Parts: sequence; C-alpha cells; structure tokens
Amino acid sequence: MAFIGFRCNNLISSTILKLSSCKPLHRTVTSKQFYKPDPDKPAPWPYQEKGYRWWHQYIDGTTKRLDENSRLIVVEGNIGSGKGKFSRELAEMLGFHYIPAVNLDEIFVDSYGIDRRHFYHLLPESCRFFDAKLFYENPRHKNVANFQYMMFYSKVENYLNSLAHLMNTGQGVVTERIAHSDFVFVKAMHEQGFLIYDYYFKLRKHILATIPLFPHLVIYLDCPPWENNGKVIDFSYLETIENGYKEYLKQADDESIIMVYDWENPGEVALVVEDIEKVDLDTYEWHKNNKFEGWHNIASEVWWCYRRWQYTSKASIMRHFCTMPCWDVPEMMIHPDDHGLLIWVAENVISGKYSSGYSTKKGDSFWKIFFSSNTYNLANVCWYDHFFRDGWYHHNRRIYAPIVYLPNIPEEELKPREFIMRDNKVLNA
Repeated sequence: MAFIGFRCNNLISSTILKLSSCKPLHRTVTSKQFYKPDPDKPAPWPYQEKGYRWWHQYIDGTTKRLDENSRLIVVEGNIGSGKGKFSRELAEMLGFHYIPAVNLDEIFVDSYGIDRRHFYHLLPESCRFFDAKLFYENPRHKNVANFQYMMFYSKVENYLNSLAHLMNTGQGVVTERIAHSDFVFVKAMHEQGFLIYDYYFKLRKHILATIPLFPHLVIYLDCPPWENNGKVIDFSYLETIENGYKEYLKQADDESIIMVYDWENPGEVALVVEDIEKVDLDTYEWHKNNKFEGWHNIASEVWWCYRRWQYTSKASIMRHFCTMPCWDVPEMMIHPDDHGLLIWVAENVISGKYSSGYSTKKGDSFWKIFFSSNTYNLANVCWYDHFFRDGWYHHNRRIYAPIVYLPNIPEEELKPREFIMRDNKVLNA
C-alpha cells in the first residue's frame, strides 16, 4: 500500500500505513511555521524555579495549556545514526523542546563544577564512577553492571523530565533513547558476555509499570551497523543492537505510532515534518490497540494535575528503585568498608559535609538556607534534572554511615587528577 501524499523517500515503514485509505488523517501536530497558539492559553508554568508542589494542584490546572502540539516524540537509532542532529533539527522545525539523550559526563559533574571522576584514584574499585568512555575501553569491567543501572536510572529521569516539561508548559518535546528501549543495549551487552541481565529486567518491569504514558510517536533512523564507526565495540555488538531495536519497535507499536526511515543516506528533516503533520496522534481506538491509551485514560483535571505533580517532583516514582534490592547480584554489591571509604572521600575531599545548596563556603546564601523549609537533601531545590548530579553523596550516606573512618591517604594524593584506564588499571593521563 502506498503512503499517498508523503514525499520523503526515506520513509520505509510506518504503523499509520495500517489505517484505511478512505479514512481522513487529522493534523494533530503543526510545524512552527504555521502554528498559531490560542491567545487565551496561559503562560508556561515556571516549574524549574517553583517546582510543582502538591498545593499547586489547587491553583494551577494542567489541561488548559495542552493543545495539538502537546506531543511527545522519541527518536531512536543505532550508535552513530545521527539521532542528535536529527532530533535538534526536528525540534526546531516543530517548535518543540529538545531534551538530549542521557550523558553521564554531565551527571558526574555537580552544580559546583566538581568532576567526581577526578577523584577516581581515591576510591575502592567497587565505588568508582564508571562512564561510557570507560565502558568502551573496558567492557568486561566488574562495574559495567552499575554503569548500566545508572544509565537506566538516568533514562527514567530523562523521560520524566520530558513529561514534566510537556505538562507544565504545554510545549511538545523531542527526546532520544528513552528508558523503554534501554533493554536493547542490555541484551547486546549480555550476548557479548559483559553482564547478567535477570535483575535488570525485573527492575525494568517494576519501574516502567509506574509510568503509564508512552510516547505519541517513535521515529527510528535505520542505519546499517557497518555505517557506524564504533571505535571499540565490534560489528557483532552493533548488529545485536539493531536486532534488539526491531524487537523494541514491535513492542512500542502497541502503544505509539512508529515511523521508520532509511537513514543510511540522511534525508531532509523538513520532509519528515510534513510526514508528521499528516499523522493522527490523538485518536484512541481501544478495540484495535493501546495507542494513546494512557493519555486518554486520565479521567479528570484532578488526575492530570496529580500526574503532573508525579512527573515534576519525580520522587514518588524514583523511590521505586529502592524497593528492588540487588542481594543476588554480586557485581552490584559494595562491601561496607568500601562504602565507608566512599563516604569519607565524599565528605572530606569531594563534596564536603553539607548537601548541595547548604554550603556557605561554596557560595550558598546563609539566609536562603536558614529559611529553607525543604525536607529533601538538596536545599531550596524545586527541580533537578538528575538527582545523582548533586544528591548521590547524601543518598549513599543514609545507607551506611561509619562512626570513625580515617584512611591513611597522603595529602598530595587528595588532589584531583585526570586519568585514563587500560586493562582495568588506572593510569596517569
């Protein structure tokens, strides 16, 4: 069946092809060029400054900001397929907010500009911060399991950030690599012998069940694995990821509209925008599939505001990570003595004794701290992109706080340093 009216030669498959040819397609997204917002639409709620506390539900509704452009679009694709550039251009042309894929390089640098990885040499091996660069250099390192756990945790936060922005502002969102597709990489790592994934899938099922809202549209950029210049990961790893994405798209097809583009030779993003404008991203046909079910099952304004509070505060969802202990996953366990050293280094070298926002020595306002009514471990913070950027230390401190821990570390060793890693060994840069 031909996709009548679509001029983008790169479109190779889409779930909208299954619609009857005699059924008119409703425009539910309008490009930035032709979008005319309702003059009575309220201004975006400043959620990053005020947050969205429980009492805000009674003074600021949610649905009054939502319109045909309040959609969540996700861009997926193999390593090196050009997702970032495509997503930014797509968001710009649609007038949507762009949220990039998770980057642990940013999460490991706190709000004071301190890069925790520069203190790698002070920490026991089980507590060292493992990022994507180290994974590509040492994919069989024992910390790979914790690295993947951190990636999944951060992707869940990123997805909640997307939902929070959409509900607080009414602006559509374009993002990349969400938590729902993360299993693609876990399976590829498992097949390469990098990790065991039983615990991961239990955790994934448990966490994603708390988020009933799926993307309206998933765009997959299909690029052959050999077009991706992986410096460390071999062809079989990339091929496994590609096969995993096919499995993910089958799952996502029940909840979202799927559009697959042949991106071996990148096409024009403007033509993709034209394709999107012709897609119905609103109609829920419960007797056929579950597309948009979560969005249509929010029964009233009260429940819209409740969801908005959940996704903005994030705490009620993210705490579910603490309800899945990993006692049967040895590679994720940390010995109490190692954890004690982590706390000592964090408190005496990296972060100081006080949580982010509470330290006058680092420039935080005494009066702002004095009048803070916040019960969280981040002072006066109504919104945070990623909890572990600043909250990682006190989150760990609650788990185990040794009475006395005085490691014998020379003072010159306490200074930050750059490092590289080869064959599971830390080398001076």
